[in-house]
Amino acid sequence: MQISGGTPKLNIRWLHSLDTGTLITQLLPGVYSCEIESETGHRAVYGPFVVNQAPAWTLNPLVLQADPGQMNGSISLDPTGGCPPYHFIWNTGHTTPAIHGLSPGRYCVTITDCKSCNENFCTDIVLNTSQNNLAGLKSALLFPNPAFDHLVLKLEFEKDIQAKVEMYDAYGKYMSAFPIKGKDIRVKLSLDLIPVGSYWIGIKTDDGYMWLPFTRAGN
Repeated sequence: MQISGGTPKLNIRWLHSLDTGTLITQLLPGVYSCEIESETGHRAVYGPFVVNQAPAWTLNPLVLQADPGQMNGSISLDPTGGCPPYHFIWNTGHTTPAIHGLSPGRYCVTITDCKSCNENFCTDIVLNTSQNNLAGLKSALLFPNPAFDHLVLKLEFEKDIQAKVEMYDAYGKYMSAFPIKGKDIRVKLSLDLIPVGSYWIGIKTDDGYMWLPFTRAGN
């Protein structure tokens, strides 16, 4: 509050609180008034001053998942509400609204506005498995599923092909790969060294990827 006129020495007391002076902070939404007493003893009440509830935060996240074998995931935030400017601190060390070049994993950020209000946000970058078409593929089976000590991959193509089979964990971490070729393909995979959990088998040819999920169960 700025005051002009009157005597130089003023006593300011905010009603319904113990605050004094021209500035009070850390206020909750509500209606506030103050009493001002001049050096000559004249008193007057000023107000009401209304403190409104800040608009609810909306972060408007845009998340792009990572492609197989790539670090091309991204997360972008466009906050509304609160009080700009906004400051960002990611668990990666970045301080920008958007982060790029991400591999699968969990990413978190703390956003602080101009009034030091905080909002936390976390999201996962996972493996993009939207590409599931292989030219000439007639059938694909992965069994048993859930699997214990072994897994069978059975593929049937219209003609002989050359491909690579890749294994990733649930967060898209590359684990192993091996080549395959032929028209009617049957491969037995040992799971003895694979921990219990969820995984992806990717079949890669020159025409794209196909993804098959499986679960390694406990004995």
